[in-house]
Amino acid sequence: PIYRTTNTAAPRYLSNASGQRAWRQAWAGLDLANTLTPVRLAQYKLELRDDIRQRLVDGDMSVLRIFQQEYSAARILLAAAEPDPSNRKLIVTISGQDAVGTFNLRRSYPIEEDDLLYTAELATIIGLGVMEGRWKAINGASSTAGTGPAQDIRFFVRFAGLSQWQRLRAQLVDLPGVEQFDTGTVSARGAEVAMRYPGGISAFRQRMASAGLRMSQVGSDWVLDAN
Repeated sequence: PIYRTTNTAAPRYLSNASGQRAWRQAWAGLDLANTLTPVRLAQYKLELRDDIRQRLVDGDMSVLRIFQQEYSAARILLAAAEPDPSNRKLIVTISGQDAVGTFNLRRSYPIEEDDLLYTAELATIIGLGVMEGRWKAINGASSTAGTGPAQDIRFFVRFAGLSQWQRLRAQLVDLPGVEQFDTGTVSARGAEVAMRYPGGISAFRQRMASAGLRMSQVGSDWVLDAN
């Protein structure tokens, strides 16, 4: 994980020192020892020049070999965070190579109430979810929970806080048969989810009911209540 800003007018809580502490703390706070995807957290090496880092952030995989040599690892991902103070957002890019292959994921997250750590935690949860989804795709999962062809489903998840969302997201990602799990807008109390599930929304509702979770329809939208 690496946090960088070149904006000298940014408030103190978005400085390089404060940001790096929050960004690494957010990753270290994840239960990486028991995650679906094997992940080892490493220190960013200052020997890697800023221009090399930026090229990987921009998706230039030709510099990936430099990172692989520095860390003596074939599978390596750079999790880069940069604040956008004027728009009160944190821009996060995960770039490199995992077990599936090379990829470059870039997303922005709103910084609410000057709480950079909360935003960083949210970004790491979603980032880990993407990695888990890719890992799951190549390691297989039985589809015993649903029957029939996988169908696209979308729903909104309501939760009480970030820790509850983290637990529920892990539960959803680990469901047998789930494919292409992705999140859209995430706030302090809810998240948009899109994925594929065998049997579609009907089978998914039954699966959630068996887990003690209620799904209801609000207009044309489905809502999963974790509260």
